[in-house]
Amino acid sequence: MRPLLLSIALLACATPLSAQSASLVYTLGKDTVAIEQWTRSATSVDGEMVQRNGAAVARIRYRLALGRDGRPTGGELARMQADGTPFPGAAKLTRFTFTADSAVREVVFADSTQRRAFAARQATMNLPTFVYGPF
Repeated sequence: MRPLLLSIALLACATPLSAQSASLVYTLGKDTVAIEQWTRSATSVDGEMVQRNGAAVARIRYRLALGRDGRPTGGELARMQADGTPFPGAAKLTRFTFTADSAVREVVFADSTQRRAFAARQATMNLPTFVYGPF
């Protein structure tokens, strides 16, 4: 009886896992093509990926909000230059909101926001190449 009570007490006192982080380095031969780092918690996946294509460097910052079932309920995606500024003439941020039967995408520019809704069941964000942390 004592081992059973001890087991129940330990389970009752167990603490949930805190956020967990990881990173990946993508190489082509000896060249580093991209580096991704992300953190997953019970409610979100936050990450950033830096990609090099020749001399050009691009950064992608992303966040997925997760529901109680682990499915995405929304997210944000920002494409930036190496210094963190948006590309000239490009969107600063793309936001997504997901419901049971639809997805809403908002593309935020410096002077305007374009909004579009789609009928889609169990939708998620389409992430760029080398962004694999959420999966």
